[in-house]
Amino acid sequence: MRDAIGLVEARQLVEGLGSRVSSNCWSCFYGKFWVKQHTRKEGRLIKFVSSKFHVTIKDVYMKIAYVLFNEMTLLDFIGVYDAVLRLKTMNYIPDLQWDLCALTEKVSDELGLTILTTKTGNSLEGYDALVVPGGDGTKALQHDRDFIEWLRTASSESWKTSVCTGSLLLGAAGFLRNKKATTHFDYYEALQAYCKEVVTDRVVEDGNIITAGAVSSSIDLGLFLCKKWAGIEAAKQIRKRMDYRG
Repeated sequence: MRDAIGLVEARQLVEGLGSRVSSNCWSCFYGKFWVKQHTRKEGRLIKFVSSKFHVTIKDVYMKIAYVLFNEMTLLDFIGVYDAVLRLKTMNYIPDLQWDLCALTEKVSDELGLTILTTKTGNSLEGYDALVVPGGDGTKALQHDRDFIEWLRTASSESWKTSVCTGSLLLGAAGFLRNKKATTHFDYYEALQAYCKEVVTDRVVEDGNIITAGAVSSSIDLGLFLCKKWAGIEAAKQIRKRMDYRG
């Protein structure tokens, strides 16, 4: 058996079973196991998938790409990052991994605060989820061919998530086609060009696309992802540790 498989690969294996399992969406990740929401047959199903595909499902890991760029809004990134990293530090997903990805070795926010990236110009194909912040930099990057082509290297199966005007970048890359999405309230009209429907909720989920509104909704998105990937109790405890009452 392989020592580990990625979360996207695990989902592909399970969904590939077709009629042999429920056709409902597989969307929760509890304590390193793919399980179906609201089912009591997780154990048997995990054992079945493990034996059928000769993989150790208990060793599934998850890897996130934080997509960074110049003139981003740092809280858009940090709000998600702080919540999600607790999935690892609080032992809900011990094998959680992430990279700070950009086309340059360092990036700065609108006022010059600088972050060193961990991956430069790497393909985004191997990640289970992308997190794209917003900020003034998105205005030009929507039309930056190199940046948009880089975003398009992401796997079609991976989660694409964004905060604020980061959704405009997902839209420019074609990921929002026929999807519902949201963005900063000043940019609803701009987003209409990229998606099926603009929704004014703080967090909007449509398939593997999850978008959030203006800057403070970054924390809401982070907690939403914690709940999605590790369950209600994990999100509740992480919210408590953050003392977030939004």
